[in-house]
Order: sequence, then C-alpha cells, then structure tokens
Amino acid sequence: MGDRRLVTNQAELDQRLETPSKALTEWMARCEGDILILGVAGKMGPSLARRTQNAIRAAGANTKICSKNSSCGNNSKRPAKFWI
Repeated sequence: MGDRRLVTNQAELDQRLETPSKALTEWMARCEGDILILGVAGKMGPSLARRTQNAIRAAGANTKICSKNSSCGNNSKRPAKFWI
C-alpha cells in the first residue's frame, strides 16, 4: 500500500502525485510506443503527465508523451504538446 502519512502542504502533495510507483516505472520500461494523454489541462491531467514523464525517465525508456486538452464545449484548435 502507498504512503499513508498526512499531507501537510502543497509541495508534499505535488511530490506524492508526481512520484511514480515501482510498478509504473517497471511497466514504462516494457512499454512499446508512445503515450497519449487526453484532457491534460483538467484537474488530474498535469499531475498524471508529470508522473508519467517521471516514470519514463526513471525507467530509462525512450517513450514520448503527447498530450491534448479536448474538453466538452471547448473549440480550441491549439496543437497537441509534446515532451521528450
């Protein structure tokens, strides 16, 4: 089970949300292809994208992340963002 200590500040919360588990890091090492994250600008999107990127780095993988924010009612034509 994960860390069950009380979160006392924003920095600690961010660290917990962005730190990949051992299982996620191991999965990223085996993952073939790139990853697309939809809704990256939503409530969970930024933390999910950073956690995924941290797992890729920890695994030493060559996986790229493509993110796209496409919420209902949003007619944005902005291009997807890419991280290496």
